[in-house]
Amino acid sequence: MSEVLSQRFLISVPQLTDPNFHRSVVFIVEHGEHGALGLVINRPSTGKLRELLADNGVDYQGPEDFPVMIGGPVQPAQALLLHGEAGVEEDSTQVGSGLSLSGSVSVLRKVFSRPTPRARLYFGYAGWGPGQLEAEIEAGAWIAAPVDPALIFDEPSDKVWERALHGLGIDPAVLLAPDGSIN
Repeated sequence: MSEVLSQRFLISVPQLTDPNFHRSVVFIVEHGEHGALGLVINRPSTGKLRELLADNGVDYQGPEDFPVMIGGPVQPAQALLLHGEAGVEEDSTQVGSGLSLSGSVSVLRKVFSRPTPRARLYFGYAGWGPGQLEAEIEAGAWIAAPVDPALIFDEPSDKVWERALHGLGIDPAVLLAPDGSIN
């Protein structure tokens, strides 16, 4: 199952009430015998990217209200840059077709100094221990889907969950089960 979930989206079902994952789409960066690591791609924080980058000496020219994202509840002070930019391969790890992940300040500066960067800055990540994610999927908490970079970089955060489901031909209303919540 590891190969199947790595570099895939997981879409939460409506019954998943955990506030960290309710109506979330998670990009699974890595999945193996030691567990899984992913980034919630549709959870903006109240922080603004322009302010954070200015504090780090980056002259960001993008949208004024562009948010910093909450990647998940694990290590919320850790910054991870998910990007689709060429020319910054050093200090970046390829995590999918045209997608790279970095924790490097130099990569952050290079990417966000560009006029229209294809990138998102996340604080924290989602993590699962060995067998935990598989158990959640078996319980029906998640739907696996192919990665669509447009949902990461181009779609408004409040539309990502619904559009990810529609992309699979699923109406979110049909996912509502009468038996209650999944925690």
